[in-house]
Amino acid sequence: MKVPQSKVRARRNDAHRPHPILSGVLVLTLISMIAAMTTVGFAPRAAGAQESALTTAALAPDTSLVYIALSLDTESDQWQLSNTLTERAGFDALLGMLGNEMDAGDEESLQQVQDEVEPFLGGEAALVLTSLAAVNTLNLSGVSERLIDATPTTEDGATGVAAIVNAADPDAAEAKALELAEQQADDAGTEIEESEYEGVTIRFVPNADDQSTGTAFARVEDFLIAGVVPADLEPIIDTANGDAPALAESENFTGLQGELNAEFMLFGWLNGPALKEGLAEQEDLGQSLGAFTGQALAAFDAYTGFVMWADDPGFRLDTLSMPTEDAADLPGSQNFDSSLVEQMPADTLLFANGMDLGAMGVLDAVALAVAQLVNEEEFGAGPMDTDEAEAYAEEQFELAEQTLGFNLQTEFVDQMVGEFAFGFRFSNLLDPNGIGAILVSGVADPTTLTDSLSKISFIVAAGAGETTTYDTREVDGSTVNVVEDTTIGFPLRVEYGVVAERFILGFGNALQDFVDGPDESLADNPQYQAVMATLPEEHGAQAYVDLAQIITVAEGFLGASSDATAIEDASEQCADYDTQEDAQAAYDEDPGSLIDLDQDFDGQACEDFFGAGAEATPQAAGGEFSAIRALATVQFEREGMRGTSSILYIQEQ
Repeated sequence: MKVPQSKVRARRNDAHRPHPILSGVLVLTLISMIAAMTTVGFAPRAAGAQESALTTAALAPDTSLVYIALSLDTESDQWQLSNTLTERAGFDALLGMLGNEMDAGDEESLQQVQDEVEPFLGGEAALVLTSLAAVNTLNLSGVSERLIDATPTTEDGATGVAAIVNAADPDAAEAKALELAEQQADDAGTEIEESEYEGVTIRFVPNADDQSTGTAFARVEDFLIAGVVPADLEPIIDTANGDAPALAESENFTGLQGELNAEFMLFGWLNGPALKEGLAEQEDLGQSLGAFTGQALAAFDAYTGFVMWADDPGFRLDTLSMPTEDAADLPGSQNFDSSLVEQMPADTLLFANGMDLGAMGVLDAVALAVAQLVNEEEFGAGPMDTDEAEAYAEEQFELAEQTLGFNLQTEFVDQMVGEFAFGFRFSNLLDPNGIGAILVSGVADPTTLTDSLSKISFIVAAGAGETTTYDTREVDGSTVNVVEDTTIGFPLRVEYGVVAERFILGFGNALQDFVDGPDESLADNPQYQAVMATLPEEHGAQAYVDLAQIITVAEGFLGASSDATAIEDASEQCADYDTQEDAQAAYDEDPGSLIDLDQDFDGQACEDFFGAGAEATPQAAGGEFSAIRALATVQFEREGMRGTSSILYIQEQ
């Protein structure tokens, strides 16, 4: 059917009317970005009543391993503020563009999704992990393979995963669930079955074959609960009936909830001790995971809560971890005042610091890999059990010492103490001297580490090829090693050494710039100060990313690429039409076979052929993101609890 030109124009020009489903997905995506920068943490409690009472926690067992609740009230203050933030960030135009580019089939599919979701909105939904029944086949061997085989492994077929929905209209939600189940049963060629458990009727669609997944759901008062098989719902029903204590009554749960921000889009709970116990019970998995995570396994010795929420300065992620009595101390978690941020230039793009680099576990893994290489051992070889793995690593370090002349563990890794920091900046990506990166750490014994570095340098010099040179120079009375390589056509220089009782590894001129000190430091940067002022004042480790710099470079690059690759939209086929409007109408009706009418793929047909390029080409949507300024996180301790607080900072215009 031919689309009226007026409707085509209206659809294309309505760039500021994002689809509600797209908007919701974007909000959750943006707020989830922050999680990548955090581990476990805390943020100051906000005043006021809690917007979400976490009604679903009343049905979750207090033994739940994981509980994640999401606000589905799209009219709430949090959802409204989230929409405001996405508009301020410039994503409203991007969403409008995505909506405008949809064809009829896309719009119909999206509308179908909205119709299916709508009955469940207005309240709260939660995902609950009651056991690890479905992770017996957890695979750590490769990212490309499925991590979890969700095939039930218990006698009753339970997966240990259930959903709880408290919709605004429970009757409508139940009716929609039944409708979707009937569709699933029809597609699978089977029937909906029913069973009874403790007075509750469970309706379910059984697995039709080994490749499909069943669905079970039930109505419990005003709640709708769902899982893969009926057994997944039994712990939820037991809790609802009062036969098992609820998570909402757990002292650890309510204590953490009370300390976290009162309003949120998403709330999460991790039962570390139960997770650790459950993993240990899995065949081989407990040992493998313990060796894989190493010292970071101490994070399981805690109860952790987190909230994702919208705030006036931007999107936040706050988490709080309450260690158990027998929990091991995590390295570098204490509060401290950073001195190294004063040594970073004001235009630093990325800054991250912490305490006791040698105890963090990262250098241990690198050092062990080097030792295995020196000893001609297979990379990654060794026992999986944690205690045996430590003994194996010690043996490898001692064996490698016979070749290297120093112990990688005790005379290199363990020497990295005190505050450490990493910084990255650039002024010109095409000029090696315009890029600077530096790693700085305090040192336990400067003499010991200097001796180890000299032996490393001897190995580097011996292995240098025709395009690689090794030299030394004096910096503030200390010897700095200089390695320069010209393989790619221009010199790349790396310098390292112990200067002023600090280990410094620098790329380009970064080492000298650090020693000389910046004219203006990052600590005095107004944007850095504004962003850090939104986070807890007393903290330890921090990470700061100047997104404004990245966005400016990206927009400049994309703009330059667009100018360089501009295509004139003037196909010879355009001559078959009297006007641009006629060509546009034909293209809209059959874009597949008439794709040549839109040679620059902007949705406008023949605009250059008819001389209408300037008028017909729509303004680029989503190209203005200047309000997105930074991403930052801090980690700290308070009253025996470990914490981080993070923000995606979106500046008011």
